[in-house]
Amino acid sequence: MKQRLILVSLLMALWTITAVSPTLAQSQEQPTVHAVMFWTEGCGHCAWVKENVLPPLAVQYGDQWQLNLIELTNAEEFDHLFDLGAALGIPRETIGVPFLLIGDAVLIGSDQIPAELPGLIERHLVAGGVGWPQAPGLEWFLPELA
Repeated sequence: MKQRLILVSLLMALWTITAVSPTLAQSQEQPTVHAVMFWTEGCGHCAWVKENVLPPLAVQYGDQWQLNLIELTNAEEFDHLFDLGAALGIPRETIGVPFLLIGDAVLIGSDQIPAELPGLIERHLVAGGVGWPQAPGLEWFLPELA
């Protein structure tokens, strides 16, 4: 009887290990969506997006949503943002902050970002995730992406 109990216990332990292991491996391989958002101190639209749009997305997606926030603090940085926008075909007069890059999409402002960002995150997750944007000029802000 004791041998049968030990055998059943060992089989249950083995079953538990094999049943849990694929789940752990899958959770480590979950798709991730990466994005970059430019903002500046004193910008009400930026503050609104940072306070009202981004936190719920961070809670909802956890580690599957990676956002790099880049604060623009001087004229040189703004000039580089204008250059980045120009490289993406965006007219200078329509470039402003908040300015968000996700995949091949550019979202500008406190209307477009909350309206389109959640859907883009979902679409990219379903497609297997998306890496950091590869926009020309972004490496000036993020040399590690070059």
